[in-house]
Amino acid sequence: MPTALRDRTLVFDLDEGGFHEGSPWPAPPPRPRARRCTSRGCPYAAGIPAREAARRLERFADQVLPGWRNRATFHRTSTAGNRTGADDPPGSTWRDRPSIDRGEGLRLAGDMVAAPGTRGGIPINSALRAVRSAVTGLRPRTAP
Repeated sequence: MPTALRDRTLVFDLDEGGFHEGSPWPAPPPRPRARRCTSRGCPYAAGIPAREAARRLERFADQVLPGWRNRATFHRTSTAGNRTGADDPPGSTWRDRPSIDRGEGLRLAGDMVAAPGTRGGIPINSALRAVRSAVTGLRPRTAP
């Protein structure tokens, strides 16, 4: 979507539990004009039709990205049932989630593993930890 000065980068909807995040920088060239990727999410209760949840998100988008419908070049909606992301139950921490290092050279990265953060921060932090763990001890190859 083309950027506009009025576009918000980060918004929390404390009434509905919604969340909006948008890249604060336009995509690098080549591009016909400045564009950005945005993402929104909100919980919805069992028994609420997915289409109603999508309409609720669109109303939220109307508030944080005025005119987004006329500017969007791609739009996708999806739902995830019975998920809360990486919410930690009371008395636990992110360290109680599944380990990144699964042994035998296998690493796990994603939004539900033992890495600090919320939402987008968890997969980023878990990926960084997985890569660091995987390359620890590797030596640069010398030319023949």
